[in-house]
Amino acid sequence: GSDGYINYRHQADVLSVYQALRRGGYPDDHIILILDKSIAFHRANPEPGVIRTAPDGPDLLGGTDQLPKAVVDYDSGDLSASDIADILMGRASARLPVVLPQGEGHNVLLYWSGHGRSQSQGGADEFVWRDNYAGQGFTASMLRETAEQMQFRKLLIAAEPCYGERVIRAVEGLTGVLAMSGASAAEQSWADHWNNDARIWMCNRFSLNLVNCLTDNPQSNFRDIFLYCAQHTLGSHAKIVNAANYGNLFTTGPAEFILYNK
Repeated sequence: GSDGYINYRHQADVLSVYQALRRGGYPDDHIILILDKSIAFHRANPEPGVIRTAPDGPDLLGGTDQLPKAVVDYDSGDLSASDIADILMGRASARLPVVLPQGEGHNVLLYWSGHGRSQSQGGADEFVWRDNYAGQGFTASMLRETAEQMQFRKLLIAAEPCYGERVIRAVEGLTGVLAMSGASAAEQSWADHWNNDARIWMCNRFSLNLVNCLTDNPQSNFRDIFLYCAQHTLGSHAKIVNAANYGNLFTTGPAEFILYNK
């Protein structure tokens, strides 16, 4: 999620996916969670320490409302794009003690909510999460290089940022990788659930639809999940990339990424 209270919705999106994985049976040590740790306790938040995706929704962070307490592994403000690449490639260090285990038997879900930039804006095609210069975010080329060096059985990428398709296109041609975005290469993604008391948007539309669909239909195939998101994400066009190199979208689904099998 991006830093700053104005980007509350990005933290809420990330925590919503985190809690979906916990509901699916994943223990916390199977999830690497990166957030702006300061947002929940920002002075403008009318509920200090609480993050929700809707005014009447559950607290996704604090461990109340029958949900487990979220364990944040890294503060997003402490990480560079190369740090995130190292985490994904399993390159542990004193600064990065928690990294993704590597192995041909692992299924990996990479979810990203934040801002996006495109080359048409005079920068690079990239995901960004704090104020930095163009080209210093997690770029499309970095996503490609990282995915090529990771060891996994399958990799599923879900990206909320504006112009998300521009970044996820980088995985085209890679075997075992499927990517979805909430916005096409030429458009922004859109927020949802305005909170008058907190004076912020509480979530993003694509992520809200994705989590709702996964929660209600965890055994759905990728084709149905994508169509649901495409039909219900108003204002932008959800995209799916690299299906030809992943498998049959009618017979495969996200269950192997969101439901834990020991």
